[in-house]
Amino acid sequence: MQFSLVAFFAVLATGVAAAPTPLFMRQDTCDIATCVIDLGGSVVSCAAAAAQVGVDPISDAGCLFAAAKTVTSFPPSCNGCLEKFGVSVPTATIGGAIGSAETAVENGISSLGSDIAAGVHTSYRLYLDDAHAQERVQIFNLVQSEDSKSTEMLRGYVREAMRLNPQFTGLWRDVAADASIPQGKGLPPMNVKAGDRIWASFKNAHTYQRFHTCPGVTYAEQTIAEIVKVVFKLKNVRRAEGDSGKLAGFKQIINETETNVFITPYGTTSPWPGSMFLAYDD
Repeated sequence: MQFSLVAFFAVLATGVAAAPTPLFMRQDTCDIATCVIDLGGSVVSCAAAAAQVGVDPISDAGCLFAAAKTVTSFPPSCNGCLEKFGVSVPTATIGGAIGSAETAVENGISSLGSDIAAGVHTSYRLYLDDAHAQERVQIFNLVQSEDSKSTEMLRGYVREAMRLNPQFTGLWRDVAADASIPQGKGLPPMNVKAGDRIWASFKNAHTYQRFHTCPGVTYAEQTIAEIVKVVFKLKNVRRAEGDSGKLAGFKQIINETETNVFITPYGTTSPWPGSMFLAYDD
């Protein structure tokens, strides 16, 4: 039996109950509990509302939304929380502010889905290759267990796949002010001037040290591990025969960084992987 990874993990990436709240939704710079209490929100009712969307009722935005929708003005304790979403509290109406915040979070989750999809592709491509047959056997064993040690080991395999082939090889950043950036390991500092455009290579950084921390890492590694469990539990899962079981593409050096370039069904190129089919036994 064959199936396409594209449709499969698109559903799984939005339906894995065990996935934690994305880091960009966490309110680390505001006292969310005080804000909710000042709003008159009930922690009990808030927990029920937050559970429906899979967020932590105390520390995450779901609690704030549930409580704030019942009031007509914001107390000062909420300012820092709402400003995290770009909401201007003094001038915003209660409905408009909460609507803006919810829209920001929804848009963030939507864009995060494509990142997760690329991350899942990365894990499958790496561990289905013959060069990683030994790791594949270990993954087959890990996905049969639900204990925390096995799950954490599986997340380690996900981190390694993403370290070697990150969804984005890097990004451009414009320098806001003159600065001297230490590079460590006896290397001279990098001096930059305001207005300079710098390429930050994720992939090159990942090959030097541990998995590079960024917002969404915890969400991505834990969600992908759950998706990998489902697929690798299939009996004798393997690449489909022929071209359908492979992703057509090549590697290109872009900004001194080895980058995967994929060929689309229309003959054009894309940084995003397309459909790859797997086969398994009934």
